[in-house]
This record gives sequence, C-alpha cells and structure tokens, in this order.
Amino acid sequence: MKVSVAEEQEVWVKARYEAGGYASASEIVREAIRLLQQIEVEQMLPKSIEDELVRRLNHGHFKPMPKDFFSKLRRKQHARLNAVRRKRAA
Repeated sequence: MKVSVAEEQEVWVKARYEAGGYASASEIVREAIRLLQQIEVEQMLPKSIEDELVRRLNHGHFKPMPKDFFSKLRRKQHARLNAVRRKRAA
C-alpha cells in the first residue's frame, strides 16, 4: 500500500523519525492509525451505553442497574478493541 501525504505532514513525520523513538516513517504512520482507531472506539462508547439503556427500558420493566454496570460495559468495549488490535497485528 502506498499512501500520499501533504508536504507539511511529510515534514512532520521526518522530524519525528529524526528525533528518535521510531524505527521508520511507517512505524509513525501505523501509530497514528492506531491512535485514530482508539479515538473512534472511544467515541462509540457513549452510544453503546445509550443503546443498552434504551434496550433495558424497552424490555417492559425497569430494573435498577448494578453499581458497576458502566465499568463492566467499558471493560467489555475495551476488550473488543484489544481483540481487534491483536487480530490486526497477527
């Protein structure tokens, strides 16, 4: 795969590479993509929570949520994200 970037982006990538900490420009781009994927997943979390609330309300009766409901839901979403990352890395 070849990717084209704007000149200013290329300058930024080269500067990051030359500053150290990355083995290649490709590694920098991969890291940027991973961060974008993480942002997208984190933006989906509130929608997932809302969907779960609506599902429970539409179920016919309301049951109080356990105190750890949101933390469990967040852990579940993070586990999904990590599974996707491991699968892509393989």
